[in-house]
Amino acid sequence: MGLEPADTAPLKPVLAGTEAVARAGGGDWSARYLSLREQALARPEASSDALGLLAERVSDEAYQRLASLEITLAVVEIPLTGVSVPLTVTLPATLAEGATGLVDGAFAALRNIVGAPTYLERWE
Repeated sequence: MGLEPADTAPLKPVLAGTEAVARAGGGDWSARYLSLREQALARPEASSDALGLLAERVSDEAYQRLASLEITLAVVEIPLTGVSVPLTVTLPATLAEGATGLVDGAFAALRNIVGAPTYLERWE
């Protein structure tokens, strides 16, 4: 009948660094990770503070998006047509200024957390 006992031998672990996985991935996350890694390696003083560097990049992107005063809430794809319709909202200037203050406060709090002593290894 072709029935055989199950192979219950343990699988061998594979050692692969995040960089190797990201380079093999090729997706959006991989590209962003590799970009962040290259930036950290280009600035040795910041490589021990990867979370701080990430917070800086995210806050810069948040400021750029708030400066445009438009936020895309969703992209609706119409079935069978291949047409995508973005749903965007234009923010009033006063709301954008308030949101900028909120971003400032959030990232100031994050920088305080990042400034706490950590025991991370330096990327090489």
